Formats: sequence, C-alpha cells, structure tokens
Amino acid sequence: MKIAFEPILSSDGKLYAVECLTRAYGKKGEKLNNTELFFKTANGETLNEILNYQLNVIEKNHHFFLNKKIRVSINLNYKSIGFIDPETLRKFNELEMLCLEVDVHDMLFLSDNGIEFLNSLNNEIWLDDLDANEEYPHLNLIKNIKSIKIDKYSFWRDFSNKNSVYELTKKYTSKDLNVIFEGVEKNEQFHTLEKKRLLFGQGYLFKEICEDTLKDLTVLLSTTPHHGGDNLP
Repeated sequence: MKIAFEPILSSDGKLYAVECLTRAYGKKGEKLNNTELFFKTANGETLNEILNYQLNVIEKNHHFFLNKKIRVSINLNYKSIGFIDPETLRKFNELEMLCLEVDVHDMLFLSDNGIEFLNSLNNEIWLDDLDANEEYPHLNLIKNIKSIKIDKYSFWRDFSNKNSVYELTKKYTSKDLNVIFEGVEKNEQFHTLEKKRLLFGQGYLFKEICEDTLKDLTVLLSTTPHHGGDNLP
C-alpha cells in the first residue's frame, strides 16, 4: 500500500484540500489496475486497517495541514465502522482538518444506523460521487455535511453545457454546501470553473499548480516513521 494525495483547488487557484488515497500494489511492486474493485470487495476488517493506516499518517503530520490551513479527506466505508475502536474515534475528533467522505452509493451508510453514526462525529462530512441529474433527499439528514462532490463522469458529460454546470452549483450552494467537481483534467475545464467562480475542482491537472506544497508534503511524509510498504510514489 502507498499513500497518494490528490489536490482540490478553489476557483481562485488556492489549494483548499487534498484527498488522501491508498494505492494497492501487487507482490512484485506493480500497481494494481483494479484498485477500485479491491476497495469495493474488501471486508470491513481490511478496510478498517487501511483507515487506521491513513489516520496514523495524517495524525503524525497534522501540524502541516493545520499550519497550511489545508483540509485532508479520507474515504469512510460503512463496512468498516463495526471495527472502529475508541482510539480511532479519538483521532476523528482531534484531527480538526480531517474530513470524511461517504460514497452516495454506499446505501447502508445512508440508512438510519449509518446516519446516526455520522451525526455522532464532529468532522465535516463530504458526500462523494453525486450525479448531477439525481436527487438526494437524505442530504438534509446528515447534520455535518459541508461539501458534495460531483462524480467526474457526470462533470465530463455536462461540461459542454456550461449553464447546466452553473445551475447545478446554485442548487447546492443555496443549501450552504460546497461543490467540488471531480475529474478536472484540462485547462479548459478549470478555466470554466474559474470564470464562473464555481468553487472547487479536483483532478490531476492541479498537481503542477500545487507542485511546491505537494512536494513539501511528500518530503515530510517520506521522513515520517510509520508502517513499512507505504512509500510515496
């Protein structure tokens, strides 16, 4: 396993947050192409181990995120919450720059028990992988929801209709929610968000823009003692 950070920029070009991602690698060190499938099929115990792995790295370097005023998000899967212990809950509560992402398709998390768990936390909740054309009535049930992330395929599909993208943003910002567009990979896409002042974009395009900050973070993590096998790419 290796840690990677994907940058999220505000429309004024400033680094707003990074998403902490764990990449899966094979026994020979090759990057697995089916990483997404791996995380979808992994059991709760495995997902909880990955969660703690990420939290340990973030906790040891939390001063970096705090000093830079950069949020750091991790993905939370319902299957893992049965394995979450008091120490993990302590980290959730104490890491003030930590945001928790929940996939909108993780229907168990959007059940009564899942929402009750989310509402027991102090962290910002981000709802991930929304489709621009779908309605999500359970948004109003999660008390700490601060951001929604538009799935990259939905963004790519609707990007040619710039008014549609703008209307979508108004729909959610009217509810005091931040809107993060995933899959920003072309300058044209970011310039449209920038011109319309459409809040936030996430994508590998921004690695060059945020090169210095990400380089600082990479150096910092490379000198941090934590579990073996998690070298940064």
